[in-house]
Amino acid sequence: MCVRTPDVGYARPARDSSGSAQYYRRVPRLILFWRTFLVAVALLLIGLAGALAYVAQPLGWPPGTAAPLDGPDAARLQAHVRMLAETLAPRHWKRQDNLDAAADYIAAGLAEAGARVTEQA
Repeated sequence: MCVRTPDVGYARPARDSSGSAQYYRRVPRLILFWRTFLVAVALLLIGLAGALAYVAQPLGWPPGTAAPLDGPDAARLQAHVRMLAETLAPRHWKRQDNLDAAADYIAAGLAEAGARVTEQA
């Protein structure tokens, strides 16, 4: 059992059964608080970095594939706009068939581009 002393330097323990006394360095509470706080912040930053690395994967393009170098194809974009704006119009709650056809058209385009497409219930 330690006896508290007014100075911050060392704590004077009570004498043990053998009569010998040992002196232990006492760590001030403020230093202990900041040490704990910095360790908690470091662990939080490491966790955030790990989460960012997990979410941002894969970095760059997958191996064996090249980045697309071509710009957008104007004729292809125009065909998509015509399909959605003219052929599958109007799209509102009364025309559920057009909504379903537009959803199928977009899903097919994404699947053709290599995306994994799923539908929510």
